[in-house]
Amino acid sequence: MNRFVNIWTVIFFIISLPFSMALDYAGIYKLFGVEFPGPDFEHNDLIYGILAGIFLLLGALKASRRWVGLFIARQKQKFVWSAPLSKPRKQRILMYSLLEVTVLVSMAIFYFTISPILIYVGLALVIVATEHLLHTFVGLGKDWFRVGITSKAVVSTDREVTVMYYTGLRKVSIHQQTLYLEYIKDLTLHIPSNAIQQGEVENFKKHLADQVDKEKVFFNEAFKAWK
Repeated sequence: MNRFVNIWTVIFFIISLPFSMALDYAGIYKLFGVEFPGPDFEHNDLIYGILAGIFLLLGALKASRRWVGLFIARQKQKFVWSAPLSKPRKQRILMYSLLEVTVLVSMAIFYFTISPILIYVGLALVIVATEHLLHTFVGLGKDWFRVGITSKAVVSTDREVTVMYYTGLRKVSIHQQTLYLEYIKDLTLHIPSNAIQQGEVENFKKHLADQVDKEKVFFNEAFKAWK
């Protein structure tokens, strides 16, 4: 979801660039021979109101899934095993979240400086950036970024929420610092193996093995040797 939303946010920003820059001109703005309406265009408020709404909708799509993940992770009684993400993984979450916020704020500043017509577009991006910061610091501060095992699935609450059910599971393996769960019909889900604290690896392996059917699920040698 993060990647999908980020890609579409950038796409809409790029599409809006020539139209936004046209608002700096009194008349018609031309780029590579293409004419774009300026600040006097009668439908500017509608167009940029829709753009602001699109940015808010994309932000809400990402936020809803991430917050649901955090609230699930905090309910430790629902897990047979649960542990906070490792310190390196938390540092990665913080780094990427701050990078996203920096990009969003930079885009907002662009809109703010071009024209008052774009103020709502800039505000929409500031709202999304604020939610990013809130999600990151709540998750880190309350230790809600976690990996857990339930009777039905492995749940990883990272920058994205990953739920890996046991139904149809055929193989569990470790390869190049990634934990893979492979299913029938060529479906493969994965999480970084370094998301699990080194001191919790044995507990994770034990509880995962206890939840699956060992007659049907194969554990590769790398997983067995993982410490």
